[in-house]
Amino acid sequence: MLTESHAYKGSYSSVKRRIKELELNHRKKDRRAVEGESLVRPGEEMQHDTSPYVLDLGGKKRRLECSELYFRYSKMRYTVFYPSFDRFTMKAFFHEALTYFGYSADRCVIDNTHLAVLRGTGKNAIFVPEMIAFGKSMGFTWLAHERMHSDRKGGKERGFRTINENFLPGRAFKNLQDLNQQAFNWATQRFAKRPLSKTGLIPLELFEQEKSLLNKIPEGFPPPYREHTRTTDEYGYFLFRANFYWTPGTRHHEVVKVIEYPKLIRVYLGREFLLEYLLPPEHVRHEKIKPPGVPSTKNQPHSLKLDSSEEEKKLRLMSENVSQYIRWARKESRQVSYPNKWIRALYDLSRQLAPTIFNQTIERAMQYQVTKIDALERMASLLIRLDSSSQWLPDIPVPSNFDKRKAYEEGRFSEEPDLKTYADLMRSGREDDDDSEGETSS
Repeated sequence: MLTESHAYKGSYSSVKRRIKELELNHRKKDRRAVEGESLVRPGEEMQHDTSPYVLDLGGKKRRLECSELYFRYSKMRYTVFYPSFDRFTMKAFFHEALTYFGYSADRCVIDNTHLAVLRGTGKNAIFVPEMIAFGKSMGFTWLAHERMHSDRKGGKERGFRTINENFLPGRAFKNLQDLNQQAFNWATQRFAKRPLSKTGLIPLELFEQEKSLLNKIPEGFPPPYREHTRTTDEYGYFLFRANFYWTPGTRHHEVVKVIEYPKLIRVYLGREFLLEYLLPPEHVRHEKIKPPGVPSTKNQPHSLKLDSSEEEKKLRLMSENVSQYIRWARKESRQVSYPNKWIRALYDLSRQLAPTIFNQTIERAMQYQVTKIDALERMASLLIRLDSSSQWLPDIPVPSNFDKRKAYEEGRFSEEPDLKTYADLMRSGREDDDDSEGETSS
């Protein structure tokens, strides 16, 4: 068109270069015009976001939520991994991070998450009153970026890429507690003291300069909490987060109030404070927890899930067929709803049957993909009836010279048993029967 209408004689590459210079081939998003953003000054802004990760913890794959807080000016960050992330966890994370730094920025940029936003998006977002009050108490306000403008918190988005490329490679984690300890050391020590790639500035030194413009967190600021109601059983235990906690007193089936904090719980009976417990690590489950000095008892709390590892170990040692059957039932079959209970029932069945019959039952169950214990019992009963061999009731050969044994000779001359008592009982019983018949006839 340029050649035909305007007699243009230049090259095509020159036209492309000029179009690029004038930015005619695309429309650039003006984030500052959309959100009123200006150059970020010290103490003005911090950013928060979460991202899912699938990590290996002690040989098991776990899906976790990574929560990270990022100071926009100094590039300081705080990283914690959680099994799940809700509003209470979000408040607990902010309290932990900001009390560690001791300061907060004027505003915190987030996406339009329902954990903080009640309705609306971007500049029209209306935040949850609970989160507004929490942010005000920590010295900051919330700001939700516009839809499709996640680069408004690009420093935080880049932080997750840094975790993938810098923190996770070459590391192994025993459990969630070990993972968070390594993440804490990496974010607040190693990464904070490393010069930035573009400017060469050190985040920790920038944060020291930024402190005078940040909002100081009051010392001893109380952590967030939430209230639960639990009922104790006859042994004084109540269930909370997969563990059993003991309460004092002899009153059973009492309704207690449990106040949950990020790292401990406090137990109340009415308005009376009973005791408090430090929450165990996340991997501790199905444990009976008591205060120090309280003697242990043999009583088990209700709903305590008994472990079946020993029973499973003994079953797998019986034969390869049994081990393969258990492996299939636990990993591939969807019929086993409660694995521990099923393993214990299968172990009880193995103790009631002969090893060969049990193995044949397992082979048939594997063939027809059956896992119900009552069906296995019917299979075993059928196999016993169909088996006509003598291995279940063996004929014990009796030697012909058994009467020559010393034990036989000594027992041959033993005293005859006195059966007079039994004879009297039989005689009296017959007389009673005769008297009853005579009365009937008369």
